[in-house]
Amino acid sequence: HRLLPGKLAVSIVDGGAGTMRSLAELEHRIAHSAPLGRAMPMIAPRGALPLDRMSWTPLLPEFARDDLPAIVWIEDLGGGLVEYPMGRGAPSAALIAQGLANLAAVPVELHDEQLGGTHVVVVADHPFAAEKLLDPATMRDVAARLGATGAQLLVAIPVRGMLLAIDALPALIDDARMTGFVRGAERMYQQASERDRISPEVFVYAYDRPLGLVGS
Repeated sequence: HRLLPGKLAVSIVDGGAGTMRSLAELEHRIAHSAPLGRAMPMIAPRGALPLDRMSWTPLLPEFARDDLPAIVWIEDLGGGLVEYPMGRGAPSAALIAQGLANLAAVPVELHDEQLGGTHVVVVADHPFAAEKLLDPATMRDVAARLGATGAQLLVAIPVRGMLLAIDALPALIDDARMTGFVRGAERMYQQASERDRISPEVFVYAYDRPLGLVGS
């Protein structure tokens, strides 16, 4: 179930991710029996993929909701291309550890923005920027940039390649800040293409992981 060069070529013609250079590089790797990609976690809507045939874990294990994103363990082929391995069952501890280590090595940029009248740190400039939600080191950098009390954040991942975060404490005290952030994230989600959407939800982040949902 690999993304073969023929399928990639059709995808490029149809306007999907990838370039002719990435097609040539993939053909070269196949011809020389080289590894096609690196293990990575990808956060995706549950309804967008056949999860019954994939290796995946829930983003929020404590919440049994089908409308929340899942973490799919994929292979990053580079050039904006990914492979979805099928039939491997639940991800092993070794696969998860390798995927998280590869994610930690992904370079991203932190930007200061205003959204809904509050200071927002945006993690961007890489296709796996949204997945930095799973990288404690990056999230500690985000918290430090926000001056977040106790590193408690509210985080949104409305679209692929972007993560938004605000300090939780001021937002919990000030309804206007909370409403502005929630509505801003929802608006970004609604305006994105179906292919780029991840989730309209705002997540509570603390103790180095996403813990729950705003309002839950």
